[in-house]
Amino acid sequence: MKGQISIEFLASFFLFLIAIVSVFQYVSGDVPQFDREMEDKNLHFEAKYTSDQMLTQPGSHNHGGNVTNWEKNLSTRNSLNSLGLASEYLVLEEDKLGNISTVGGSKVNYSQFRSVTDVKNDYHFRFVWLPLVKTSESFDRGDPPINPGINEPAHPLYDSSGLEIHYGSVRLEGTERHFLVTSHQGEYNTTYISDSWDFTASDPVGVDGQVTFGGRDFSINNIQNREYSRGGLISLSSQIKNFGASIDRTENLVKINRYVTFNAEGSEKEPMRVEVLTW
Repeated sequence: MKGQISIEFLASFFLFLIAIVSVFQYVSGDVPQFDREMEDKNLHFEAKYTSDQMLTQPGSHNHGGNVTNWEKNLSTRNSLNSLGLASEYLVLEEDKLGNISTVGGSKVNYSQFRSVTDVKNDYHFRFVWLPLVKTSESFDRGDPPINPGINEPAHPLYDSSGLEIHYGSVRLEGTERHFLVTSHQGEYNTTYISDSWDFTASDPVGVDGQVTFGGRDFSINNIQNREYSRGGLISLSSQIKNFGASIDRTENLVKINRYVTFNAEGSEKEPMRVEVLTW
């Protein structure tokens, strides 16, 4: 008869509705997660692009021409076209880094950064200098080399160290320091530091200890203990600058680490880590 609906049709129709509702619930449940993933991708993309411009380009100003020495004086800093910190590709220039400051009018501030880069998100940068002391040269304890004329430490801990002693030096902030590296129970974990190759009065310093170059403090991060290069390297660190907005959150905070060479006056060119935080 016309207008009569079979039980089979009704059952199929209700199964179809159940399937539609289930699919909708599944998809709608994934939407927030999808949105968060897209937001993270956008944050990463902008942070990568923005930091590329800062770390690979010299920047420019339009005060008397479009030239790259924007850090020269207040007039050039106030005529900023683009903010770059590099003297060459991935080599940060000390003068340029020294002429940015989160607030204030005497240096390029965070408001100017946002204006010239046209970023959509907030940023905080940490610049951490990571110098390396190469200590690959070695001698047997009690038999130091005549050249460079090393005088060994007069310390009981040195007398009980392993036979092979490593040494080297580095120049930072206009100051040269010399290092001896010693081992105990098979692990290189102690260094002696001196302004000259005379370590007679030097005390032992371990990982997390401090060493000063030209008034700047550095932490001893690590002493190399990898196979084939044990005792051959000391890594230092010093946080040079923070720049950017205050961090007031932990959620939706993206961090990427960029690595460059820091070109500082009176110093060997050494690595730097630039921590880029954005939200």
